[in-house]
Amino acid sequence: MKEQVNDRGYRFYPELPENTRAGHLADFVARGRKKIGMEYLTYSHIAKVYYVNVVREATTGTKIKEYIDAGILYVFTNKN
Repeated sequence: MKEQVNDRGYRFYPELPENTRAGHLADFVARGRKKIGMEYLTYSHIAKVYYVNVVREATTGTKIKEYIDAGILYVFTNKN
């Protein structure tokens, strides 16, 4: 499944790519630091697509945990 871009410039996948799995908080930390630049997916029940997100300085663990707890966050096992 290839990544697509909508008319607003948001990157997404219409279906969950095979090279993903449910994410965990530990996926977002390396050596005690946030993995800035890491890409992950969140499922939108409204659009019925998986949006590509990027960890930024302002990304909080609280928001990531909300997505994980809701069962809508996925991480790449490898990037093709």
